[in-house]
Amino acid sequence: MSRGLTFIWSALLALLMAVCSLLLWLLTPGLCSNEIYQEVLSPDNAYKAVVFQRNCGATTDFSTQVSVLKASDTLPDRAGNVFIMDGPPEQTKIHVQWEADRSLSITYSPEYEVFRARERLRDFLTVITIRYQQTSP
Repeated sequence: MSRGLTFIWSALLALLMAVCSLLLWLLTPGLCSNEIYQEVLSPDNAYKAVVFQRNCGATTDFSTQVSVLKASDTLPDRAGNVFIMDGPPEQTKIHVQWEADRSLSITYSPEYEVFRARERLRDFLTVITIRYQQTSP
């Protein structure tokens, strides 16, 4: 076989392997899953706070997470965009409440570690503020 033909076959094989790898990556579901615990609409019904449990398999603990989304959006299969803490929702004593159209309050148990607690979330020209408070032990 000539050197040019060997190169073409090698290039085609590499391309085929790359396409197969990409398809496998795109079609395989993620290792994590979200289970909605609670949804709370803002007073003007434009946004919602979604409290959910995220499970990423046997090697990690459950976590309680909060995402703020437009009311018509569905929860994506990714981590919370506002709040993440260790432990399942029923044990973390989490409580979310809208104080105004763009102001959210999150109360939680101090017994669990917090990994993310954003105080502001931007949605184009809108800014949503988040206030945090720990429950009494």
